[in-house]
Amino acid sequence: MIITMKIFRYICGVCATVAVAVTAGCSEEVAQPDLTVTADRNEVGVGEPVTLTITHNVDGLSVYSGDAGHDWYKSAAYLLAGKSEGQLRDSLYRPLNPDVRPVEYDFSDAVPGEASIGKGVVQLLHSSMGTNLLPSEGEVVFDQSIGKNVLRVNSVHPEWWYQALRINLNTALGSNKTLTLKMRFAKEHLSEIASGAPRPDVPTFGVVVRLGGIPVGEEKVIFSEASVWDVYWAPSLWTKSYSVDLGRIVSVWQGATGKQMGRLAYAQILFTAVGSVGYVGEYYIEGVKYGDYDYAPWDTGDGLSVGLGPGTVTYTHTFTAPGEYEMVVAGTKTSLKQYSGSGYKENLGDKIGADEYSYKQVTKSIKIRVK
Repeated sequence: MIITMKIFRYICGVCATVAVAVTAGCSEEVAQPDLTVTADRNEVGVGEPVTLTITHNVDGLSVYSGDAGHDWYKSAAYLLAGKSEGQLRDSLYRPLNPDVRPVEYDFSDAVPGEASIGKGVVQLLHSSMGTNLLPSEGEVVFDQSIGKNVLRVNSVHPEWWYQALRINLNTALGSNKTLTLKMRFAKEHLSEIASGAPRPDVPTFGVVVRLGGIPVGEEKVIFSEASVWDVYWAPSLWTKSYSVDLGRIVSVWQGATGKQMGRLAYAQILFTAVGSVGYVGEYYIEGVKYGDYDYAPWDTGDGLSVGLGPGTVTYTHTFTAPGEYEMVVAGTKTSLKQYSGSGYKENLGDKIGADEYSYKQVTKSIKIRVK
């Protein structure tokens, strides 16, 4: 059946850009992509340019030069091609160091009234004696304001520096060393510690973070009282994420111990006073988070403009080190969207997918020797 563009657009959406007669239906078989690639020379010296001439009929074009960070065989396009959904999940997770493990814990599953919290990720300890301060000065309670369990701590005598939150991390050091407490305070002001008189003129209290670490090649945890002294937090009635960069404190730990830290055993946090002023009262910790995985990056290519249709483009690259390189040109063609069902007029949420496009790719490679 032949229908006009007006009717075709109503049924299928914008499947063309000119008013012509078309055959009913929205499916389209994408044309086979094709590339012809030549190099002006296959042997060059370091610093001398190589120019590729690429004749194509594709919609997208990229060039992988073959040097560090731009190897086609280490790219997502190559390594993930043809993978199943399960294989994609496994392939996308590529840790550089499996001993670098992020830590994330919230108190929603913690049991109110217990002196031990979960798997011991978070503790409230006496900083010098190491004794457990739960449940005497803190406990897991149900927080009506957010509808979940939290760790409630009663901050007393902050000038004594003895109430320590210990976050047990036990992880190798990765590039992300940020520790975050998600928490809120019962008061939004600090107080004179002795009298309890409000001191709204003092907006922040000092946060001291000390680390227990395991040196490279050793097994024993070394605790250092060395810390940085420029971390200040302001109490808020609303739940916020309070973060501190442990990377700087790791450096201080290493300077104090004279050793290279291999594993971060724990971070010990104390809320301190500014003179005679500090936070006195309850605060509520919803969860803690530290670090992240370090992933191996995918190699990338340089995208080239292909204009509105088939044609010829050039690409010039200069190598900075001698060696044998394989330059790979990848071209792709993608069909217009092949609308299914009602064309998204109904059941929008579960009808959108990449399989509504026809996609084909072709690669051509040229080997270059750099002297």
